[in-house]
Amino acid sequence: MSLRKQAFKGAVALGAGRAVIDLCSFARNIIVARLLTPADVGIGATFWITVALLQMISDLASDRLLIQAKDGDEPRFQASVQLWEFGRGVLNSVLLFALAWPAAYLFKSPQALWAFQCVALIPLLRGLSHLDIRRVQRHLRYGPQTVVEASGQIVSLLLAYPVCRLLGNYAALLVLTLVQEGIRTGASFVLAERPYRWAWDRVYVHRLLSFGWPLLINGVLLFAIMQGDRLIVGTAFSTHDLGLYAMAFALANTPFTLLGSVLNPLALPLLAAVQDQPAAFQRRVRLCNAVFALAAGPVGIPLVLCAPWLLERIYGTSYAAAGGVFAWLVAARLLWFLRHPPTTAAIARADTKNALLANVFRSSGVILAIIAALLRTSLVAIALAALIGEFAALLASAARLRRRHTVPMSATFVPLAVVGVALVAAGLSQEAWHGLPSISIIGLAVVLIGLYCGALVLAFPTLRAELHGAASHALSRAAGVLVRSSGSRI
Repeated sequence: MSLRKQAFKGAVALGAGRAVIDLCSFARNIIVARLLTPADVGIGATFWITVALLQMISDLASDRLLIQAKDGDEPRFQASVQLWEFGRGVLNSVLLFALAWPAAYLFKSPQALWAFQCVALIPLLRGLSHLDIRRVQRHLRYGPQTVVEASGQIVSLLLAYPVCRLLGNYAALLVLTLVQEGIRTGASFVLAERPYRWAWDRVYVHRLLSFGWPLLINGVLLFAIMQGDRLIVGTAFSTHDLGLYAMAFALANTPFTLLGSVLNPLALPLLAAVQDQPAAFQRRVRLCNAVFALAAGPVGIPLVLCAPWLLERIYGTSYAAAGGVFAWLVAARLLWFLRHPPTTAAIARADTKNALLANVFRSSGVILAIIAALLRTSLVAIALAALIGEFAALLASAARLRRRHTVPMSATFVPLAVVGVALVAAGLSQEAWHGLPSISIIGLAVVLIGLYCGALVLAFPTLRAELHGAASHALSRAAGVLVRSSGSRI
């Protein structure tokens, strides 16, 4: 098998594993939301925010250095990185324990002080992970890492119902999180090929610091982007509001993350194969934008159309009030999903600054959210700030792609315009279908999706040609199978 085919196969397997992990996490969220109050869910969300803060602002990407470095297979190199990660875990645990009191009061949860102290065990468990499962990715072996991540999620999912029923409050989320991290760390030792060792080598540590400090700065930026809105909600609003917002975000994020895990591994090899052919590269960028939009619309339209109904049916009546927030978050995550083609196209041409620039512009949404919180506005304003930030990021990414790689911005914004019209139509229709029978709602969603897909196919001749070719190929293969089957029977 060629290296490109092996890389492609590994990327697809990694995407499939990511999909399984995300589905398990989503199913666990449903169980938790059904059995616990939004306030308890909000307190549980603060645990992850606190841990993510320290993890992301202290991440030197040592596991990625093992994959990138030419001598990453050296046992002493790996042992030095493992000692560094353990020391980082110990330091973060001490800091988390010391910050437990101010964190509990910052998030207006003084009764959960003991839980914030126990959260300090999470960085310690992560710091003890065996990094051999990362090292083998140098050889395009993604299976061990996928199994390790999935094992913790699956066990946490299986325990979610009995633990929530037994404890009945935010303590259940703490237990599930600790179990998940413990299983993950244990699985990394089971699947490792080498024994776990520590070593101290000043040369390797110096290389780690040189490699990781720019990514450390990017980690701070990523925390602001990925967790900033929930941090703002947790400090400016109640834990009940944070629970509503966190669950609405999880539901809005999951389908687009799943789509990304399937489409992203396919897009990069296709774009990289023609990176030195400007005309062909432009055509494939347009095609990728159209395909991503074709996948996103049929997901985003019914989510916006049925926002309150979906939240109530999936999470329970306590979460129906977050319907307006959910609709805006769906639009924001859809824009995030549509940002993948331009950033992937830039990576295909070795332009890694495109994603960084987009994230800088995305942070404008965090600034707007802070202003909205200071003005004591609603959760909808926080979600709208996230949408504005995602639009700014998409605009910056497409503009850099045009400036550096001569890909016209119409390749990104034509499908975006079609998506925008469809989401506005779905949002305006949301109030109109209350009281209608379910079959009418389904019919309305089908009509909107059909009109959307038709408009997208008309706007992109390349997409139309690809769909026609795929349909012809499928019919040809089906006819061949029928002919061979008939011949064998005769």
